[in-house]
Amino acid sequence: MSEGESKPPGQHPEVEIRDVMRQRFSTGQGVIQLQPGMTDEMILFMIKQAISVSNGKSFTVIPPSQQRCSTEQGLQGFIQLYFGMTDEETLFVLKQAVSLGNGKAFTVTPPSKIVVAVE
Repeated sequence: MSEGESKPPGQHPEVEIRDVMRQRFSTGQGVIQLQPGMTDEMILFMIKQAISVSNGKSFTVIPPSQQRCSTEQGLQGFIQLYFGMTDEETLFVLKQAVSLGNGKAFTVTPPSKIVVAVE
């Protein structure tokens, strides 16, 4: 099919899940659902993946005890991550947010890129 031709009704372009995920996270609409029984390594992997595609935008983390995230509930809190945090520090902060949040979703803000200009 050439560029000028239209697709027959009912056909949709194939969508790559990575592209959708990257687009949602990079526009500040990313959501991560933690599952019961996830290991520390799995949680850390998910957070790092989200940070890598977020373009510095915040994303929502839903703890394992919350079945769904509705907009009426609002977000209970937020976490600001910083450059130089170790994996252990990041996990500690995430686990504290889950523990103190009573099952409410919270926002994670990746480390900001600080640009310093010297004239």
